[in-house]
Amino acid sequence: MSASTYAFVELKSFGDLVVTASSIRLLLPSDAIRCRLLIGPYLHDLAMALAPPCAIELLSIPDQNVPALFDLKKRGLAAGLHSAFALRTALATAAPGATLVLPRPARRERFIAGRRSWQAVPQAENVYLAFERFMRGAFPDAKPVIASTTARARRIALCPFSRVAAKNVPAQLVTELAAVCANAGIEPELLLLEGERLDAPTGKLAVRTIPRRFDALANALAEYAGVISADSLPAHLAEYRGTPAFVVSPVPNPYWLPSRAFQGQHWGLIDQVPGLTSRLQRFLDTAQP
Repeated sequence: MSASTYAFVELKSFGDLVVTASSIRLLLPSDAIRCRLLIGPYLHDLAMALAPPCAIELLSIPDQNVPALFDLKKRGLAAGLHSAFALRTALATAAPGATLVLPRPARRERFIAGRRSWQAVPQAENVYLAFERFMRGAFPDAKPVIASTTARARRIALCPFSRVAAKNVPAQLVTELAAVCANAGIEPELLLLEGERLDAPTGKLAVRTIPRRFDALANALAEYAGVISADSLPAHLAEYRGTPAFVVSPVPNPYWLPSRAFQGQHWGLIDQVPGLTSRLQRFLDTAQP
């Protein structure tokens, strides 16, 4: 009997795709080859930058951004219904013979799976733990491959921006966090994508601007001893490149933290600065090159 194959369906956020790719990358090559990523068109460039050790299949759907089915408030019910049937049709023929793996067993996901065999990632306190549980069940004989780490410059990247403006780290707080890093003997550097601007004097804070590309961001994050990030893609991309991340968030969000940030409690809230800086200082103690 041939081994089962699994097709991981990723249609929504950049962070979701990074989490899934991270989990596949930790498998032995003989197990990773049994996996496939089924992605929406707008995730293509990120998938290429991640270069996971499995096949990637671009779904043929009309949505060039997050499918309307998962963006009903902005796109409306009619567009959502059209999107739902387009996704169902695309998934019906994608990755023939594979079991679809859905990020959650919600009604929308079940609908687009149609008559295909599917499984949902199990519940857990954190999304990385959830995928770890799935992988242990799907590949019971596998032993995760631990990626090796390399020496990093004694610098911390500050990535304060998110696609969701409410998650942005306020400029004044950025300067306070930079001061905490400097006092700990680790050089802070503001890492910006082209077009981003911090509306506050940066003073002696070093500023680095890189092209607005996923590969450029991933490569840059790999150069640092650690990253202080808004609750957004840079935190997960840093984890993918082996760089510890500290997450600054407007609300508690432990489920979506990078794995090491969740395990080490390396996160803090924007409006609770004393607790935030205390946790950051403990994080800096671990972020050694």
